[in-house]
Amino acid sequence: MAPFDESELNASQKFQSDFQVGRSKSLNFYPSDLKREIKTKNNKVMSFIDIANSAVKNNTIINTIKDKVEEINQMYVNSECNKETIRIMKNRAKNAKSVIEEFIRNDEIFKQKEYRVTLLRLEDVLTKIKEYCEKVSKFGSYKQFFNANEIKNKYNQLTEEYETCIR
Repeated sequence: MAPFDESELNASQKFQSDFQVGRSKSLNFYPSDLKREIKTKNNKVMSFIDIANSAVKNNTIINTIKDKVEEINQMYVNSECNKETIRIMKNRAKNAKSVIEEFIRNDEIFKQKEYRVTLLRLEDVLTKIKEYCEKVSKFGSYKQFFNANEIKNKYNQLTEEYETCIR
């Protein structure tokens, strides 16, 4: 490789040439750093790649949860009956969304596997709540659940599952 005068290169050309030879003087970053293990705040050893993969997986789940909360909110707006029941479920879903937003701010917790499992469970519970709201929000579907005890039992079951996830 022929030597070059760094003073003649602009910043982007310098970065490109540094990156091609496997170094970046301007950023003090080497591609091998991606595989280097680091110690996190909770003394867990992870590589940058592991941290990035964890963040991407959790972000996908969080976006799915946020979408489900918005769908439940829209069901409340469009509901033909049982507005009070759907409003309660909508408020619980919104509370879950605010808990998740607070959860995101704490990086240590966000990277732990146990919390990823909890997020998956919460996603499942919100899916069940959404399905329940779909069934009881329309008059035609409501006829299937005309028995008040069945509606109450399903509501109680979903409430318990939700409370378990949020704890």
